[in-house]
Amino acid sequence: ISASRLIWPASSVSGIFRPYVEVTLLGPALAGLRRRHETKSKTKNPPAYNEAFTFPMSKMCDIDSYELHFAIRDYCFGRQKPLVGVTTLPLKSVPNAGTLSARLSLGKNLYFSEAGKDILCILAQRPQDEIAQEFVTLKLETRTTELG
Repeated sequence: ISASRLIWPASSVSGIFRPYVEVTLLGPALAGLRRRHETKSKTKNPPAYNEAFTFPMSKMCDIDSYELHFAIRDYCFGRQKPLVGVTTLPLKSVPNAGTLSARLSLGKNLYFSEAGKDILCILAQRPQDEIAQEFVTLKLETRTTELG
């Protein structure tokens, strides 16, 4: 993972921009499995992360059912870690070799069709379902307006 052209205001909380990447696997049959990994924060610009992550997936589900959710955040010790940008990568676009070199554009939030919004509303009504709540939180998170 590497990032280029990250724009972040100099007036961030700490005054230092230390981006890191949260990578989360989203899909069926992931209860009890590790779904999220984080890179270390970097101060060099542009940041490059030489880290590998392994995500266990169910053998009962097709790979087309999964996606990787990338959230770039600014590391602030002891404070909320503000969202810099977010994007997703459907695993159906990754070749069978398991590696991919791709440029993904970050946005301040994710966009949904009306059907997608309806599904999020249904999942949000399942407070006892930890995975559903995590999914809704990830999909609805937006970069704050004062950060651009």
